[in-house]
Amino acid sequence: MSENYVLKRENKEIIKFFEKKIIESLVYKLYFKEELKTNLLELIESYLEDIENLDSDEEKLKIIKEAVEKIKADDKIMKEIEKIKSYKWVKIIEGKL
Repeated sequence: MSENYVLKRENKEIIKFFEKKIIESLVYKLYFKEELKTNLLELIESYLEDIENLDSDEEKLKIIKEAVEKIKADDKIMKEIEKIKSYKWVKIIEGKL
């Protein structure tokens, strides 16, 4: 079993939060910028760090974990994500209606 696979399996919740809450919300913002009046990207951007030049997956994962925890603790960000996820057309896209 590869080290990368083990890291992903052990950190499934963090990865799921990042994909389902942050990335999907930002994609909706990109595609529906006229409908979505939000500053989500600006709010999240301050928590993101460049991890491209870090040597190990463990170092990268540590930075990602820290960013996720800070984002989860930021009420403004979480409210913006929930607002985006509450739109009827987003629910239809996500198969929740």
